[in-house]
Amino acid sequence: MSDSRGDFLTGLLVGGVIGLAVGVLFAPAPGEETRESIRSRTGGAVGRVRASADDMGDRMREGIGRARDGASQLASEVRSRLPLGGNGSSEAADAPLPGSEPAGS
Repeated sequence: MSDSRGDFLTGLLVGGVIGLAVGVLFAPAPGEETRESIRSRTGGAVGRVRASADDMGDRMREGIGRARDGASQLASEVRSRLPLGGNGSSEAADAPLPGSEPAGS
């Protein structure tokens, strides 16, 4: 039994040495180089994400500006069609709003 125990320990030791040698030979780069590579790759990704977010923010601001202008224009159009005296009867008040169909169509 001691012979099989010795064979096991020898195999374990030889396997460990071979594993260590293979690991050293096939390691892509020393630790500091690997960390620097990871930093540069993630830095590039972060830069691209920031650029995309900035672009999206610019487009959203433009869209909000156009929506605000359209709402302001629509509000002006509605105000111009309201009766000035407030008595509830006016030809302008009976006219359809832009984009709506006339009554009875």
